[in-house]
Amino acid sequence: APSLLQLIEKISSNRSLIPLLEQSDDSVVAVFKCIAGTTRSNVMSCVLKIIDGLLTDGGTLDQNELSSTKTPGQNLVLKNIHLLISQFTVRLKDEAQIANLDDEIMSGSNSSKNSSKRNKVQHHGLQLNILCRVSELLVSAEEAADHHVKTMEDLCKLLTPLLKFDSHPSQLELVRTIRSLVPKLSSDDAVLHYQGLSKVRARAYW
Repeated sequence: APSLLQLIEKISSNRSLIPLLEQSDDSVVAVFKCIAGTTRSNVMSCVLKIIDGLLTDGGTLDQNELSSTKTPGQNLVLKNIHLLISQFTVRLKDEAQIANLDDEIMSGSNSSKNSSKRNKVQHHGLQLNILCRVSELLVSAEEAADHHVKTMEDLCKLLTPLLKFDSHPSQLELVRTIRSLVPKLSSDDAVLHYQGLSKVRARAYW
């Protein structure tokens, strides 16, 4: 990953330094734009750590904890949340292309291939985890009822196709996330996403 990206990762991991990023909002925008269909695994790992640091106030908040008053890092994510979701949409749609690119580059040894495969599985799980936490931040925002409705609709459209017929913890989290978003949507969009949720109704998610 580029040195500048690694520097931002260090800043985002320290709650005392995160306010520095507020002075240059372009840095967070640049980080979010790194989430793309051709982004390599090591760069994505760095980006995900940055977003995690912003959401957890440099690691001082539990991953599932949102403070009643938004932290500087959470406000930075919320300010650029539509861009973040747009970039994740591109990334997840192009994961097959990413897999082929990594396999081509890692075509040397079996150990490299196995490591690449483990990284891809891990990153997919981390991406889903980040998206679920971002949606929680979105739902808790005061202006969620109006200003962020379109963003929540986009997020639902991204997450609903990822539902599967299994009881993996990430799927449980995914269902809970979509269920929290649906009541905030317009009636027509809500119906569509409830239909998506209905395919896992027979499972123990409910």
